[in-house]
Amino acid sequence: SGQYLAYDAYTVIENADGEDLSHWDIGLLKFWDNGQFTPVDSPQIRKLITGLPDHVGVADPAFAKNNANIIAFDYYTELPGGGLEFRTYVANTETNKNGHVVNNSQEFGYPCFTTHDDQLLFMDRNLFGGLNLRIQKLKPNHIEPTGNPANIVLGHKWGMWLNNSTRVLTSPSATSNVQKESLKMSVMPNPTIGHTTIKLTSPNVAMGQLRVLNTFGQVLQQKKIGLISGENMLEVNLSPLPSGTYIVRVNSGDIYGTAKLMKN
Repeated sequence: SGQYLAYDAYTVIENADGEDLSHWDIGLLKFWDNGQFTPVDSPQIRKLITGLPDHVGVADPAFAKNNANIIAFDYYTELPGGGLEFRTYVANTETNKNGHVVNNSQEFGYPCFTTHDDQLLFMDRNLFGGLNLRIQKLKPNHIEPTGNPANIVLGHKWGMWLNNSTRVLTSPSATSNVQKESLKMSVMPNPTIGHTTIKLTSPNVAMGQLRVLNTFGQVLQQKKIGLISGENMLEVNLSPLPSGTYIVRVNSGDIYGTAKLMKN
């Protein structure tokens, strides 16, 4: 959906009564919401899988290309005698269902979906110790395998399936409640040494919010504003901020406007 970043992270839990507990897990960071970057001081992060048992971890997440709620990942188990056992799973984060797709027992799979999400590309170690890229067909639900995996590229690793195409996400929530950029805005003076004026045209009387962001999407200033139907003049003061490039954003209901602003 272009709203989440999936990542794996190594976590250590201190244990005062013995050996520290450690494992890899997968986080989902929501960085884009309602047409703007989410605030960096209050990140929205949730775990893909909660309550992992001892000696188990997950890593190497990969989103499906056309289904917003489908994600593949590696699952490993620490064996009692030492070593690791690896499997590759695919999960549906909306239904909380998952399927064991590949039993690649000697290596992380680093999975990746093909163009239509009907196959999963992964890495596996062959009988002679080398690495091959293999492919596994999936059922229409995208989380269960069908048939047996087959080699696709021998003697290679860390595959990534790329394609040029258009796509329609199947999750209605991926495209709902997105604001439209329809407020016409201009800034004078620009560049500025401090104070400047935002001129915008609003289609109706409404309450809104004005934000000043840096190029990383961090909110540096914000205030509530009242808009009249037609032309509006809004004052912005960048005096407390260092020289640089900023984004001024005005939100009102389901519409917004942005303008780039330079401070000398």
